[in-house]
Amino acid sequence: MRKKSFLIILVVFLLMGCNGKDTQLNKPNFPASVDAPAAVQPVISEGEQYKVVGDLENGWHYYIYDRKGDVVDSSSGDRVPPDINYVSSDIIEIRSHGGTYADVCKYYDVTSNQFSEDYDNPFLVQGGKIVYYDAQTRMLTIRDIFDKSVFYKEYKRNMSWDRPPLSIKLDYNDRQLTITYYDESDVHIKTETLKLN
Repeated sequence: MRKKSFLIILVVFLLMGCNGKDTQLNKPNFPASVDAPAAVQPVISEGEQYKVVGDLENGWHYYIYDRKGDVVDSSSGDRVPPDINYVSSDIIEIRSHGGTYADVCKYYDVTSNQFSEDYDNPFLVQGGKIVYYDAQTRMLTIRDIFDKSVFYKEYKRNMSWDRPPLSIKLDYNDRQLTITYYDESDVHIKTETLKLN
């Protein structure tokens, strides 16, 4: 009698598992143009125009989508996944980590469907502008993220190459940038207000 009851219960469970529905409910909807990961991976971060999936064992994949839902950029890796966030309502930042103070960022404008060039360690992104420092040329640059013909200013400064600014403020009303930073000695702190005219 026990064997019969056990067999009946086992058959019921098996029938419940075979209900004809798709059992991969968590499988992402990858477009045909993108190679989907072999195994369904957990979502690391997600927004309306992007998705990062993966884990430390299997690696990660990111996908950037245009407004129609088509993939316009994707990448994968086996180390630390990039941080992807909106820096404004229309601009997505893709920040890849390369070690201590070695981030590389690129930006995607969802409205105009265009990508920026890569920027090393940007200090600030605000109002369509980006502020960054090139340690080789010793130039602090403020420019339009996507098109330097729209706005571009450089200032020769001897800033620390491995310490980010202590504070930075871009003031559009007064058309100026105020920045507090370590100089190249990594000892002295300077505060400057730079005119953007």
